[in-house]
Amino acid sequence: MYQLLVEEGNDVEDDISEGEAEIFGDQIQKTSISNTTDATLKPTQPPKSKNNKKNSPPIAHYKKKNIKSPWCALGDFNNALYSFERIGCEPVHPKGTEPFVACLASTGLYDIKVIGPSNHSLILLSILDAERSKPPIRYCNSWYLHPEFEPILLSCWSTPLQGNPSFILSKKLKILKGSLKGWAKVHFSDFKRKKEAIRTELNLVQLQLQNKSLDPTLCALETRARAQLSLLIEMEAMDLAQKIDCDWMLMGDRCNEYFYNSIKEKKKGRSSTWQITNDQENRIEGQQLASEAFIRFYIELLGSPSTAYCTTDLIEGIEVRNVIDYVTADEITKEISGVKIRNVMFSIEDNRAPGVDGFNAFFYKKYWAIVGADVIKAVKFMFTTKHIHKGTNSTILCLIPKKPNASKVGEFRPIPCCTTLGGLEIRVLRLNYSTG
Repeated sequence: MYQLLVEEGNDVEDDISEGEAEIFGDQIQKTSISNTTDATLKPTQPPKSKNNKKNSPPIAHYKKKNIKSPWCALGDFNNALYSFERIGCEPVHPKGTEPFVACLASTGLYDIKVIGPSNHSLILLSILDAERSKPPIRYCNSWYLHPEFEPILLSCWSTPLQGNPSFILSKKLKILKGSLKGWAKVHFSDFKRKKEAIRTELNLVQLQLQNKSLDPTLCALETRARAQLSLLIEMEAMDLAQKIDCDWMLMGDRCNEYFYNSIKEKKKGRSSTWQITNDQENRIEGQQLASEAFIRFYIELLGSPSTAYCTTDLIEGIEVRNVIDYVTADEITKEISGVKIRNVMFSIEDNRAPGVDGFNAFFYKKYWAIVGADVIKAVKFMFTTKHIHKGTNSTILCLIPKKPNASKVGEFRPIPCCTTLGGLEIRVLRLNYSTG
């Protein structure tokens, strides 16, 4: 695409050079544009002939004197401006672009940098009704930077509760999530508007400081505004890094278009299945029907409950191998120290998928001084009673594509996503087995 910009009040030259007339003589369409009426100009295509071997671009030449308002001419010239612009066919020799470059230079046309798929490729669009559900609240790492988060955590954690340690820990996390819903919406939304407001305040204070550079009140206001702006920028960077699930993102990479597009792709593309092909090769559309197709597929794959009766003689005749002895079983379930539990927790990756409860390892590490005692009691309770609390043992089944562009129910692999506390107990159990 190319545009011709004309400044207001300037005349538009209707003369063309001899070189342009020789190359584009059969493609020039002279048209007058009225100041009061709109006109649509369609450039003429070059006639087909044996001598016309070059794919010369069609061009419209506009004639208008004393234009009183800005205007522009747009067009698709179907010609490469540079030799590297053609992809998927024979490369263009630089000699073949010289006439077009000379024409643009003489007429004042400028290249509009448009990036996107070719408009000559056909595409089939399917418009489906979006069924959006409210996602569960999850702990954001940027909350750690806010000065109000720790007092909220202390208030929720000091709530008196009755029950076993696993129940108490699960209940405190649930109370904390309820307190954070409204708070997070107020303080961690619309970072752009908040940054602009603080920047405006900072600029006003700095303008006043130019006249009163030694005013202690203005100096204090500037220091506070700069600290607030720096805190907002850092919180936004941490929030984006967690949403995009990016470990190599730097502070300088925040807020650019690439990361916002990655967040949209992750939310809308990877976490939704709009249509799927079931095991009968029928295409299913809609999230509800697609989920039912997945459930039916795995029910048939795993089998239905059997009604056959199994006798004790049949069980006794089965040879069972690789059975651990009682000594090893006692070693696995022996009481573990709080130091080991802490070391296992701090070995878990910060941004590991948190599971149903929404609290990742980053939360437990940063506030171990507050929540660590309850976590240790819950893990020790599990080893003592051989019982895992249902809140800790809850998992999410995630469907991961086995290959790119998976379209059938059998092309997805179910992966269980347990909670951070559930993963902690499994790792502690594994540690006991390896050292026992």
